[in-house]
Amino acid sequence: TIKKIKRKLNPSIEIGGILFTKCNKRTNLYRRTYGQVTKAFQSLPIFNCQIPYTVKVGDANSYGMSVMELEQANPASLAYLELAKEVLANA
Repeated sequence: TIKKIKRKLNPSIEIGGILFTKCNKRTNLYRRTYGQVTKAFQSLPIFNCQIPYTVKVGDANSYGMSVMELEQANPASLAYLELAKEVLANA
């Protein structure tokens, strides 16, 4: 947990936000989970960028690669680039 990390490793670390990964926005599970998380953690920022579910992410992991190394044009790769831009813009 963040409390353990603060206590043992880095007392000044802060949560930058909540990132939704493996998202399939067409499912009821996604909508329900998104609603529950945003309600439960209202005090934390939520990244606008969400990482979609794609099979290529699992493929990349099995090859010991990132999805960006395996397929730069993959929707998950593009989403991670957007996340990097969002993090840098809010730094």
